[in-house]
Amino acid sequence: MASQEEQKIPIKVFIDKQHNKVVAIESTKDFVDTLFSFLSLPLATIIRLLTNHHQQQPPPPPLLGCITNLYQSVENLTQNDVWNSVCKHMLLFPRNPCDSLCWKLFFNIDDTEPSPRFLVCEYCTCKFTTFRNLICACGNPVNGQPHDLDWELRKKSNSNNNGHVNVDDAKCGVFVKENGSLFLVFDDLAVVPSSLVTSVQMLHQLGYSDLTQLEQVTRSIGKDEILNLLKYTITSYEPLTNMVLASDSKKKDKPLNPFASAIRVMRPATSESKMDIKIVQSKSQNKIMFAEAKEDFVDFMFSLLTIPLGSIVKQLGGNTSVGCVDNLYKSVETLDSSWCTDSRSVLLNPGVAPQFSCPNQLLNIPEGELPTYYYGKGTYEPDPYYSNRKREVTWTGGVVSKSNSDIAGVKLLTALDPRSPKRLKESVVGFVRRPALYAVGDDLRVRPLSGDSCISYLKELNLPIDDLEMKVISIGEAEALSLLGASLTSKQALTTGLQDFLDVPRQESNLASKYTRTSRLDDLLKEEPNPEP
Repeated sequence: MASQEEQKIPIKVFIDKQHNKVVAIESTKDFVDTLFSFLSLPLATIIRLLTNHHQQQPPPPPLLGCITNLYQSVENLTQNDVWNSVCKHMLLFPRNPCDSLCWKLFFNIDDTEPSPRFLVCEYCTCKFTTFRNLICACGNPVNGQPHDLDWELRKKSNSNNNGHVNVDDAKCGVFVKENGSLFLVFDDLAVVPSSLVTSVQMLHQLGYSDLTQLEQVTRSIGKDEILNLLKYTITSYEPLTNMVLASDSKKKDKPLNPFASAIRVMRPATSESKMDIKIVQSKSQNKIMFAEAKEDFVDFMFSLLTIPLGSIVKQLGGNTSVGCVDNLYKSVETLDSSWCTDSRSVLLNPGVAPQFSCPNQLLNIPEGELPTYYYGKGTYEPDPYYSNRKREVTWTGGVVSKSNSDIAGVKLLTALDPRSPKRLKESVVGFVRRPALYAVGDDLRVRPLSGDSCISYLKELNLPIDDLEMKVISIGEAEALSLLGASLTSKQALTTGLQDFLDVPRQESNLASKYTRTSRLDDLLKEEPNPEP
């Protein structure tokens, strides 16, 4: 099969020449599958893909509110700030929870290393990990490379390690079925099966009474166009116009609606977890300048980078105000099941990949479970000389599989967890070291604080101490949801996401987790010195 750079998806484009606007695209399941797969991408993956895509061009505008700042804060963490280098890598390169499906796409733009690729500790062969550069609890590097029998079987159906499949497998469809039919994708990413009745209805709703108003052109799109479409999906209300008519479009990167009140996403709490942070406000500007928080809150904020778009839309009730993401989600949700594969439903709430969740998760984000795996020194294979017997075949490095059948010297494997200093699932604490103290800016730039850096941080802000006021707020699910929404659309995520909770007196609100006390910043500094990380 052709390399990724040579692959193209043919599309028919219907253009309103008078308004210089793409009305719709007609294409096969290959385009729709790729479009739907955007919902499986974690936020960090989106930031990384689009940043790398624009490396040879002028720097793109900040993407997704303050999420880019959060990503850069992780990049700036040192080895002393995280348990190990693996934790930092997990936040910058989170795995796609749907990676086994996305490998089958005609166009898989996710460049994250696929999982799982097994490594075992050669000193305790019952321990394994799917992360490189991890040190076992015994102190030795986990670098033994057994043969992954399941991976070998999977590779037989894949044409290469980039997730492309052979032609026969590609015909099956990943999220939508391959039945020879076409799909219409409109400029706001509404997706419907292409039919005469549907076309008439949709065009009438858009105000077109005469098809002579539309010009039909045929295009072929590749990786660059798909990455541009991803960008415009999260930054524009007319992503197809921006992708196809980029050089002529006058409405690229339309400003997003600011995230609405936190009340918008309120719902009965499903999590009782809470954590306190100290908010420092400017009285004159009526905005939050920064928050002083411990490691649990910072772990939670960093873990937002590991959450896929589909789960974020699910958490915010389909109201993210992020480009056309909500429309895309609704298209996946409402497309008739006769046109979809069983895998479609996973896009509506993909969750996070195994071992990528925040231990003190404030949101109801599902986490994938690692299957049970077995390790052995070799396999039992049919004896070429005796049809009713098997012989033991030893493999250098051993073998690993989800099945314990035909494995010689089989042992049950235990997964090592990078988020734990002891590498045990039972003792997982998070990505960053503890105890520690952090400053979280209104724009979600996060900085570790030590005893001598607190005053330096205040001096950099160049704010009059008399103008600052400190409040303690308890962050629960309601506040976390509001912060999530604000971080996607606002450049002042703390102010936008938490102001409602600070302004409404506790006794007058039925919202949970209000602030508990107020004091001056100088009183705070006197009464509670900053611990060393």
